[in-house]
Formats: sequence, structure tokens, C-alpha cells
Amino acid sequence: MRGRNASPLQRMKKRLPSGTGEGGVITRHLTESKEGQMLPRTRLALISALLGIIVHPFPGEAANPKLPHTHRGMLEKYELKVPRLALDKAAVERLERGYPVKKQIQAAGRAGGRGIVVQDVHAPASVVMDRILDFDNYNKMVPNVAQCGNYAKRKLMHGDVELRTRYVLSIIGFKLEYFVRHLYRPSIRTLTWTLDYDRQSDLEDTAGYWSVVPLDKEGKVGDWSRVFYSVDLRIPAWVPQLVVNILNTQALTTATAWVKTQSERAYQTSALSGERRRPDARASGRTGSSSLADKIAKSAAESRSNIYGGGDLWEGFVQEFSDIIDTAKYASQVKERTQKREERAKSARRKKGETEAGAGPDDSRNILRVLWMTILFYGITQLWITKAERRVVKGSDILK
Repeated sequence: MRGRNASPLQRMKKRLPSGTGEGGVITRHLTESKEGQMLPRTRLALISALLGIIVHPFPGEAANPKLPHTHRGMLEKYELKVPRLALDKAAVERLERGYPVKKQIQAAGRAGGRGIVVQDVHAPASVVMDRILDFDNYNKMVPNVAQCGNYAKRKLMHGDVELRTRYVLSIIGFKLEYFVRHLYRPSIRTLTWTLDYDRQSDLEDTAGYWSVVPLDKEGKVGDWSRVFYSVDLRIPAWVPQLVVNILNTQALTTATAWVKTQSERAYQTSALSGERRRPDARASGRTGSSSLADKIAKSAAESRSNIYGGGDLWEGFVQEFSDIIDTAKYASQVKERTQKREERAKSARRKKGETEAGAGPDDSRNILRVLWMTILFYGITQLWITKAERRVVKGSDILK
């Protein structure tokens, strides 16, 4: 009975010849093949990665909102300004076909500069920027984002806005939690960010940049925007290499892809609801889907112009205030339609026999993912131990 209940490692020890210690034949045969060469590094790397994912399936223990970060910034910050990037004919043609373009921009203290991605989006700049700033819904729009939400917001000088946001990334079951300080300048629709160094994050450091510029497309109907995106990441050494590779690979390409998809979808929805363009907007170049923030900013700019130019301030104010009320009503209608769609989706799931009690869909997927990876890791480990056990037995026969 004891033999049956013994672990594979204990069975290997029993088969060793007398006088062989645990650090002798067993150690050599666990790391060497018959020819005396090391086992393939890819197999060991895979086992290490799976082990790291399984023992760390939940948000990182290093992140702590009550403690400051280990430093006050290692990466160069991005400047809060509109990019000046020259695009050649080939790059413009690629953008026209709907593909992103990658370029290099200069960065202080770095010879090769930083990578930046440019993407044309068939939606007004206000709609695109609204998607980027909708942090509370990132978990529904952005791949690998499990949780996201603002925990602080304040206005700064020159109309700038500071947003502090908590992110939780989930990559093949491995989760990273970090805190970000965004700086947004509405007048040029540009956003930069760094870590919030007053809180401890799982990431070593990060810095990034968004900018959305209105674009006139000749011969094309509708509103277009050009999106600029760049990001810099420093990932701790304890993060599995598999996760690091995914983060580095998707850092630039995934971001502009989700923004393009979500912005064009939102613009098409507004167009279908009869809000594509008002007659007066066609003449002035303004769209009916302009965001509330844009209307407030435009109202303030026109008010300043009237004060210095002697125009009719009250008339312009009444017109802008009316536009703001119309936009608020439209936002309320969109919210109601969204709630109705969610209610219909819930009722459809109930008819199919699904229940909302217990673990939610995301929780169930996480549990199944961790369970699957555990089984995979156990099977690979058992296969590896079995092969090592056979080598030990053959090695012991040779010694005899």
C-alpha cells in the first residue's frame, strides 16, 4: 500500500542503488539526457511559465493603494501637445486602406526613439476621444482589461484635467494591477499618462500618449479623425516571460484597433438614430454627435471672442446652452436604449436556462481557465517526471 501511495519522486529514490545520495544520480539525470546534454530549454520555460500563471492567477500582491511606488518615475514623460509627424506617400496610402502605420519619434535619452502608431478612424474627433476617456467601460472595450475605473478627478490650470485610474489586466489568467495618472488637454484632444507614484503598482513604470486630430478626407462622406498613440512599458522581472511577450507584442497594435472599432461603431449608431448631421452643422463643419465637453469648450472660446470683439454675447450663450441641453437629452436617450438592450439580453439568457446567481460569466471563465491550466501543468509535469524516472532507472543499471 505504501508503494502505491508513494509519490513519483519517492519511487525514484527507492530505485536508486545503495550509497547514492539525493544530490548524486538523481540530480544529474533530472537535468541531463542520455547524451549528457541539458533538457530542452523550451520545455523548462513552458513549465516555469505555467507554474507562474497558476500560482499567480489573481491581482498582483505587489500592488497596494496604501503604499507609495518604489520610485517617482524612470521613463521620460510625453509632452502634452499635438504631434508633428511627417508621413510619406506610402504611409498615407496605407492609412487610406484602413491599416495602421508605425513610426519612430525622438525621445530624450534614447538613441532609437519611441514607437508611435497612426490610425485613421471614420468618426468625428469628439466621438473618438469620448471612447478613449471612457475608462469605466474599458473592460467591455479593450482586450485583456478585466477591471478599470477612475478613483480621482480634478481640474488644473489652462483647462487641463487630471484623471487617476485603476487598471487590472488579465492575460491568460495572469493579472496585473496598476494605478495611472492621466493629464488631458481638451483644447487639443491630447492625453498623456504616467504611473500614479503615490500608489504601489505591479508595473515597474509606464508612460503613454493619445492625440486625436480632425481630418478632412477629400471625396469621402462623413467625419474622419487621425489617432496618434504611443506607450512605454517597464515590466518587473517576476512576470512570466510569456505574459511579457504578449504585452510587448500588443502594446501598440491592439490599442488603435479597439479605438477604431469602438469609435466607428458609436458613430454609426448615432447616424442610424438620425443624428448623423444637422443642416446647420454641414455648413459650419460641426456634427450633431459633438460631445458635451466640446460644446462647453467651444462656448467658452466664442464667449472670449465676443468679449474682445464686441459681439452679441447673450445671443451666442443662449444658442450654445440650447445645444448643450440637446446633447444631454441625446445622451439620456442613448443610455435608455443601452439599458433596454441589456434587459433584452438578460431575458434571452434566462430563457436559455442560464441563471444570474452564483459566479458571473467572467468569474466562471477565470475558474475554468485556471482549472484548465492546472490540468495542463500537471500532465506536462507527470510526463516529464516519468521520462526522468526512466533515465534514473537506466542510470542505476549502468552503475550496477
